[in-house]
Parts: sequence; C-alpha cells; structure tokens
Amino acid sequence: MKKVIIGLFLFMSAFSLWANPLTGDIDIIKAYARETVTGQEVGAIYLVLKNNSSKEIKFTGLSTPAASQAEIHVMMMNNNVSSMKHQAFMIISPNKELQMLPGKSHIMLLGLKQPLVKGHTLPVTLHFASHHDIKLNIPVLSIGEGMENMKDMKDMKDMNM
Repeated sequence: MKKVIIGLFLFMSAFSLWANPLTGDIDIIKAYARETVTGQEVGAIYLVLKNNSSKEIKFTGLSTPAASQAEIHVMMMNNNVSSMKHQAFMIISPNKELQMLPGKSHIMLLGLKQPLVKGHTLPVTLHFASHHDIKLNIPVLSIGEGMENMKDMKDMKDMNM
C-alpha cells in the first residue's frame, strides 16, 4: 500500500509540474496605472516583470474590465520622431526583466469605461503563453508619480520636443 501511495504522489507531482511549469517564476516588481481625466479614452499601465526561471516566458498582454482593449506598445525612434507600435507579445529572457516604463514600452488601455482616479486600484489580469494568468490590483498614480526612471533619458536624447 505504501508503494501505491508513493507512486500516486509522484505521478500527481509530475502532472502538476507539466500542467503549470512556471508557477511562481514571475515577479511583478512594480505595476501601476496613470490617472486620466474625464473624457479621456486611453490610459497607460507600466510594470516590470522579472523572469526567475531558466526558460523564456512569452508575455502576451493584459486585460482589465476598465477598458475595452489593452495592447502592448513599444516606443520607436525614426528620423528623430517618436512613435508607438502595437506588439502582439514580448519575450522575457531567463533571469531577466521586462521593463515597461514611461517613455518606453507600456500597456495602452483603449476604450476606457471611466476615468482612472488617483488612489483607486485597477483589477488586471496578466496573460502569458506558457504560464498561468496572474490577477492583481494595481494602484492608480498621479501623472508625476512613478517617474523615477525618467531621470536618465539618454534613449531619447535626440528627440525633438
């Protein structure tokens, strides 16, 4: 009987690893949304995801009941003109971070259903290709908050503003 129990335990353990191979391997270091004003139909979410595993993780996006759509956007410079481009996914390399910060990559919220208000929280679900979804509530910060990373703007030094 003892062998049957041990065998069953090992089988179930192997199945749980197969069904969810990367559980716990993603840290959300910082995530927040930026406040918006009445009538504004777009918003932004910034976050840093750390891959603690030895495998690539494909981040495929985010959803929230606060917006009709959420897209991954990357910032690009072309002839000193900054633009945003929609991207279907981003790869998080093993033991690396994906930094989605102001002036860089971010999540664009389209079709906001109501303004994002400073001090409130926003329910979001992060989606991955080979990892379970992660649900969390992120704070809504004022426009100036969360801008610590903007001190070093060398990536945008040639931008005409």
